[in-house]
Amino acid sequence: MDKKNYKVFDYLEWRGDLDFDASPFNEIDAAILCLLSYLDFTGLVPKEFSGETYDIKKINSLYFGRALPSDLRIIDLLRACAKTKRFSKILPYGYVSKLDGEEEKQFCGITFVLPSKRKQACIIFRGTDVTLIGWKEDFNMMFTHPVPCQEEALVYLEKATSAMKFYDLYLAGHSKGGNAAIYASGLCSSKALNRLKYIYTFDSPGFDKDLVDTSVFSKLSNKISSFVPKDSVIGMLMEVPTAYTVVDSDAFGFSQHDIFSWFLKGIAFQRKDTLSSFSIGVKKTMTKWLELLDLSQRRDFVNSLFKILEECKIYEIRDFEKISFSTVVTAIKSFSDLDSTSKECVLKAIGLFFKAAHNREEIQLDDF
Repeated sequence: MDKKNYKVFDYLEWRGDLDFDASPFNEIDAAILCLLSYLDFTGLVPKEFSGETYDIKKINSLYFGRALPSDLRIIDLLRACAKTKRFSKILPYGYVSKLDGEEEKQFCGITFVLPSKRKQACIIFRGTDVTLIGWKEDFNMMFTHPVPCQEEALVYLEKATSAMKFYDLYLAGHSKGGNAAIYASGLCSSKALNRLKYIYTFDSPGFDKDLVDTSVFSKLSNKISSFVPKDSVIGMLMEVPTAYTVVDSDAFGFSQHDIFSWFLKGIAFQRKDTLSSFSIGVKKTMTKWLELLDLSQRRDFVNSLFKILEECKIYEIRDFEKISFSTVVTAIKSFSDLDSTSKECVLKAIGLFFKAAHNREEIQLDDF
């Protein structure tokens, strides 16, 4: 395709007439399935990995009147997929969705069976949605593991690999879903791991360095591709057991977490040689915080950070545009039980959030 800077919808238009036998499953297909996992499949897809289900084309016709995802482009993506030979006959199974505010648990798993003579399926773990619970669970990884979604992912993976005995399996996840995918594949049985052909993650947070340095993840290095956008923020949280593949995007800061903003080249994402100076600065800042704070301080830092966000009615990244930074600073000062180091980290974290929610050209690394 000659078109420059083309994206996911262009890919469907260009490659949609080719089935998976003519053009094998690739990283863009995995990303598209990750995006579709944000849909509510309740009542449309069984919890089991067999039996009656609807294909993507039928699901599209039945989706009217259901709860809409926070990003309406995902509905457009469903409609576009339903019109293609490549995606319309995909059969989803094993839909599990759990949300528990008290446990700060948010988990969703779904398995897509590809219409292919090769007998292939892709297991997807949904990423963080726009709720505060989802973001909180991401940051909880800074002081504890496993977090609830990781435990759920491990159970799901064992069940899926056992049920899909005759399939070659891919595993993928966007954001927190990618972290859950790596965790589950690192801790699963050797029998389950041997069933996995490849693992794709898209701008996913990592793990505590002590965990990454163990043998748990060393066996995965040749099975994982970890994609991050050039201005990655979420993907810079902690460490990952493999090198990043940097992707180009036309968005800024936090907005690059959106796969719809990523550029494609052929049947792959458009690569960049390095992360932006902004993303490198974020990585250095995150690493410094983790070195400064012990586990107890990390817990206080995360809990205080999200209490302040909630008090300021910040529930999504876009909400940072609705209030002034001085309002948040006032809220931080009211937390007298925070030690000075943790309070400084909270202030800088929220400052980083404010800046990452806006044009990155305004961000000075010295501010970190």
